[in-house]
Amino acid sequence: MNDRELVPKCLNTQESVCLNAAGYFTPCCWFDADGNRKDSPLINGFFDPSLNIDNHDDPATIIEGEYWNKFMTILKTEPQRAPKLCWMLCSGKITNKFIENTDIRIHF
Repeated sequence: MNDRELVPKCLNTQESVCLNAAGYFTPCCWFDADGNRKDSPLINGFFDPSLNIDNHDDPATIIEGEYWNKFMTILKTEPQRAPKLCWMLCSGKITNKFIENTDIRIHF
């Protein structure tokens, strides 16, 4: 049995949305690192030119758009498909009725 569970911080707050200097929104600042983009097609998808802020009048059309919704649905319903980076930064060990993470604890 897996003793780790994905607890994505980006699902718990709107404050985690990041805008990089090139005009791309990501749900996590760690997504912006070149190595992390190369390691995950899901992360790299946030850097599709069609999702650049220069191509939108309203940032909400990006963040509430199809790609973002697809990614968030994967985190919620198919966490096994989440990028390795998500598992590295947002997983915690299940102990009794708690999920322990570096900076959050969730009680069931």
